[in-house]
This record gives sequence, structure tokens and C-alpha cells, in this order.
Amino acid sequence: MDRYTSAQLYEALAVAETGGEADAFVRTRVNASMGGSTAYGPVQMTGTLVRDFLRNHTDLFDAVELEYIQRFLQQSALFARHGNMRGKLDDYDARYDYGGPGCLAESGQDRRLYRLVAERIIGYCYGVAEFDLDRFIRRWRGVAEPEDPRYYAAVHKKLETL
Repeated sequence: MDRYTSAQLYEALAVAETGGEADAFVRTRVNASMGGSTAYGPVQMTGTLVRDFLRNHTDLFDAVELEYIQRFLQQSALFARHGNMRGKLDDYDARYDYGGPGCLAESGQDRRLYRLVAERIIGYCYGVAEFDLDRFIRRWRGVAEPEDPRYYAAVHKKLETL
């Protein structure tokens, strides 16, 4: 069994999640299937995922990353508030609607911190999956391969090139 680094897994997930985007630092465009999502960025981390790691695995992150996580969670709250609300909120901001860039894509430092935080979470999840790639993908994606074969194939294909 091949063992991958967090950086390799990040690259592969980014292809599967946002490989078709001109700029991968966007909120998901999919908004109907599960009643809404705050998924954001190249590997489409959600506010719920990051909040769970903040609560349960704070020791994975340094002080700068923890500060970034707080801002990530603030952005997630704005995503949840503004999603599908055009014309319904007086202070509606399209940056936080589906497909919007949010506010954390404006800084190169925030983009680097996104990746660092994501790689720490990915590494932890991969370890929990006992370094079994398909178990890890299922944990990250939330569905088994038969339910989303395109996603699994994209991850595997990218890893073959790294």
C-alpha cells in the first residue's frame, strides 16, 4: 500500500473538488443537495469540519493557524447567512453566496494558511483511516466510491502523477 503525504493528498483532493475552477478559493457552487454547505477553497473544507477540529484537536495548530481558523469560521457564518439570500437580506453580499470568493482569498498569506490548516486536518484524517486511501477519501467526501466514482478516480489519477 502506498503512503501519501498530506501535501500529496491536498493536491489530489483539490483536483477532485475544485479542479475546474479558474480560482479554487470559492465557496461551493452546489447548494441544494444537503440543504446548504459552507464548503470553501481548493479542498472544500466546511465550517463544521474546521470547528470540530478546533474543538477537539487544537494541539494540531500553532497560534497563527488558530487565528486564521477563527477568521475561517467567521467567513463560514457569513456563507451560511448569505447563501441563496439575494434580494432577501438588506445587507446581502454576493461574496458570501454560492460560488463567491468570500473574504479570505484576498491575501496570499490567508491562502497559505488555508493550505497549512487543510494539510494538518488531512494528515489527521488519513491517520484515522489507517493510511488506507479509499477509507480516507470516503471520510473526506462523505460517500462511498459507488456513489461518486468520478471523485475517487480523480484523486487516484492525480496521486499517480505525484
